[in-house]
Amino acid sequence: MRQHRWTKRLGALLIATSFVVVSSSVAGASHATKKPTGEPFTIGIVNSEGSPGLDFPEFTEGFNGAALYANTELDGFGGRPVKLEVCSVKGTPESSQQCAQQLVEAKVDLVVVGLDVYVDFKTFEAAGIPVIGNIPILPGDYSQKVAWTTGGNLSIMPALVAVAKDQLKAKKVGVVSTDNAAGNVGLALIEGSLKKAGIEYTVVKGGDNETDAGYQGLVRQATQDNPDALISLYTGAGCVGTMRARAALGLTLPALAISTCATKDVLKAAGDDAAGWLIGGSFDEKSKVIKIVKKYVGKAKGVSPNKVNTGGFSAIGFQALASLAETAQRVQKSGGDITGPAIFDAFTTAKGERLFGGGQPYECGKVPAYPAVCAFGIPFTEVKAGGKLKLLNGGKVVTGIQYLP
Repeated sequence: MRQHRWTKRLGALLIATSFVVVSSSVAGASHATKKPTGEPFTIGIVNSEGSPGLDFPEFTEGFNGAALYANTELDGFGGRPVKLEVCSVKGTPESSQQCAQQLVEAKVDLVVVGLDVYVDFKTFEAAGIPVIGNIPILPGDYSQKVAWTTGGNLSIMPALVAVAKDQLKAKKVGVVSTDNAAGNVGLALIEGSLKKAGIEYTVVKGGDNETDAGYQGLVRQATQDNPDALISLYTGAGCVGTMRARAALGLTLPALAISTCATKDVLKAAGDDAAGWLIGGSFDEKSKVIKIVKKYVGKAKGVSPNKVNTGGFSAIGFQALASLAETAQRVQKSGGDITGPAIFDAFTTAKGERLFGGGQPYECGKVPAYPAVCAFGIPFTEVKAGGKLKLLNGGKVVTGIQYLP
């Protein structure tokens, strides 16, 4: 396999997320809605926005919605109203450093990172400001002094393999993927997991954007040896292309993809050609938690809930910040001071707690090789006719820790 360096462009970012909803109850919904009146708790937000290939405003939308939810439903952060200080990065080390300096000067209590390729951990650590992240990107991110609420590719790739191995009983799979820097990072992880699981595999790489005939060629080549399953690591239009290709070729073998293939736009474009695909990191939009996300993100944006698309990163951002608000409640009940370090310590040492909404249990440092990752589990859905998503196994998450390379 050819080695690729990280580039500034991550347009085909192969990152899946794990917004897990397995309970009909909503943590925090039963609390008294008294208005927080203490000194504002300022959270610095770092997120990639406004740069080609690195534009994820939905993360910030999720954070804004969660801040509004916390101030409305959860008494802020332990009685302190939440205030956000947002700084956008552009996919360069310089912009990440500038954001870190800006947030240090603003004297934020805590930093929450949506997606940033070059997080300036050293500046935050020197200032004593703890960092909670959503999606790790570079290999070194896993060992920084940070708590990641998802493992990103480190969660989804082994989980895809776990479904193929343990549920589909696959002995051989075909994999189609984009041939670019981000695609090859995810591909390297899934190849390592497939080897560890003892599954034979064929990898076929294509461009970021292929014609329908091009996608059919990729899928045909990946399945020419009659594998037991097909895995697509494509995103966006590539999801549509591979879904159409499988249907056009008359293939009925199980097919797996990542969460970016579960967006409304993809499922609408693919139509019934998407039926039968198993999507890792996706969820049922009818759940109570997703309704809360839509309500408060919509309020923060000034739009109706049905115009909020939770198929991107907005739900992930909401979940992370809302989980920290619940952590602040625990700190307050224990009589502790509501500070950034206190919340970080309470979050990273928690045992038996679940992320916002009563979903995935988390435990930071559970896997010693990746001490900063707090949650590895991934929910899966099956695409039904009409683009409807049905949670598999009642929403029970799949954890592929045993297949980590």
